[in-house]
Amino acid sequence: MTAILSKLICEEFPNLPPYESERIALQVHRDGTVWHDRSLSIDEQVRRAVTAWCRHHYTDYDSLISKGVSKIEARKLTQARLVKTLEWWERE
Repeated sequence: MTAILSKLICEEFPNLPPYESERIALQVHRDGTVWHDRSLSIDEQVRRAVTAWCRHHYTDYDSLISKGVSKIEARKLTQARLVKTLEWWERE
């Protein structure tokens, strides 16, 4: 299952650093949060998993949360960086 998810991630996000697709797939497979939401299409599940990964690993989101910033405010503060990174990863 992890290999299939990793392949789907690479197809949707061709500029994602190569090692990240497997790391994302392993994380999603382990905790299953987004991946097991059957109401979402597989494409949407992949998008949400990569977005969450990006938020936590490529922005200051977690740092802001640890400093007492609300999740809503932390998302606002990191949105521009998140969007820019995801757009780059999606380019072919």
